[in-house]
Amino acid sequence: MIQAIENTVKKKEEQFTEEMKKKSFEMKQIKEQFSIQMTQLQEKITEKIAEIQILEQNQDKKNKQLEEKNLKLKQIENEKTQLEQNIRAKDTEIQKLKQNENEKNKQLEEKNLKLKQIENEKTQLEQNIRAKDTEIQKLKQNENEKTYFELEIKLKILNIQNLNKHKMKTQIVQ
Repeated sequence: MIQAIENTVKKKEEQFTEEMKKKSFEMKQIKEQFSIQMTQLQEKITEKIAEIQILEQNQDKKNKQLEEKNLKLKQIENEKTQLEQNIRAKDTEIQKLKQNENEKNKQLEEKNLKLKQIENEKTQLEQNIRAKDTEIQKLKQNENEKTYFELEIKLKILNIQNLNKHKMKTQIVQ
């Protein structure tokens, strides 16, 4: 009976050893599988970390580009503001020039009116001079006619006197 118990114990030990070997083998397989999975997981984690780093680098680049774009935008907005101020200054300058031009045009118009008035006065004076010249010519003609008549009268008187003298001489001679 001891032998049977020993055989049973031995059998149980062998079964236990066999089970332990199986369990050890299974455990080894599980460890290997776990190790493989851990390695794969570690590789995936490394890949994901690399992806994250790439994404972070890309994000940093994008942030830098965005910052540069914002700076460029700010610069362009400042330039636009400066251009708008320049435009307003030019508009003011144009308005002043137009106002000056309008004033000069008004002054020129006034000068042209004054010039026209002076030209009209000059024309009137020239007409007056021509009228006076005509009057002078008439007076000279009248004077000449008067002088001519006076001379004619004197001549007739002289002729008469000469005739009278001649008559007297003739009478005396007779």
